[in-house]
Amino acid sequence: MSPMNELGESAEEVVDMTKLQGDIKLELEKATAEIQKLKLEIKALEWENSLLGRVLRLAGLLTIIATVVTIIATGVGVGVGFMKFVDDRQKDRDLRGKELTERTTNQYRSDLEQLIGYPVNPKQTVSSASFLFQDLHDLVEKGFDEGQRDQYRIQIGSLLAQIVRSDDYDLSVMRNLEFDRKAMFYCDYYKRFLKEHPGQNGTILSKYSFVLASMHDENPKYYQAITSEPNFLFSAPKKGHGKFGPFVHLFQGYQEHLNLFDEAIQDGSKNSEIQDAKRQAACWFYASTKNDQLTETLLGIDKAGLKEFLDHQCEDMK
Repeated sequence: MSPMNELGESAEEVVDMTKLQGDIKLELEKATAEIQKLKLEIKALEWENSLLGRVLRLAGLLTIIATVVTIIATGVGVGVGFMKFVDDRQKDRDLRGKELTERTTNQYRSDLEQLIGYPVNPKQTVSSASFLFQDLHDLVEKGFDEGQRDQYRIQIGSLLAQIVRSDDYDLSVMRNLEFDRKAMFYCDYYKRFLKEHPGQNGTILSKYSFVLASMHDENPKYYQAITSEPNFLFSAPKKGHGKFGPFVHLFQGYQEHLNLFDEAIQDGSKNSEIQDAKRQAACWFYASTKNDQLTETLLGIDKAGLKEFLDHQCEDMK
């Protein structure tokens, strides 16, 4: 049996009581702490509900809002600035493009005006005309938009054909003859236009034939005796005198224009107009020169072929 204290309590009972008192003290301390915490929360709530508390809370909220607005405004400002930069660059490009187009158009018009004035302005040389042909090509192919180029190509080709076909354009004048031949060599637009318009090419060939006929009539035996060699050389008669150089130039120009009919046929144009125009032009040449050997060279045939050609193709010219 356990010993008892003066109150008659056993040792176990004393220990239990002591533990109980400690638990009660611990609970009281916890309760006191909870009460203190509750008081602080009540004070904080009272402060938040006070005017100063609400003002400070609102100030904090406004600070957050102001920060967000600043960030947004900064972003918008950057965006607006970037858009303005892009817009300014586009306007600058458009302005430069407009200025370039204006310069190209002005130069194009100037070149055409010089070509139009060539027949009546003896100061213009064949070399200057050759430069204009090449300059116009560069202007059209590099200075204008792809969608515009065809109209300028046709315009140039048509203009040159109109110049050479005109009644005032005299192919017996050497500079005029050279102008046509240089145009054939340097200006593809001219050749293309004549291939697409065989009637106009035929008109130019008729002008060549008139000059050849006039020259032939001055000294028939001399011009009928001029011959060509396979290496593109020409031989003048040993006897007699004539305009050998101009006659050879006329023959070569005639040959270049006549070949356009063959090129048109090769390109797919096989209509009867081209065939008839070529036949007629070949007959004109023989009728104008009476030169068998040059006619054979022109048509790429031999003597037998020439006889057959003259008998069957040029009956209406006999």
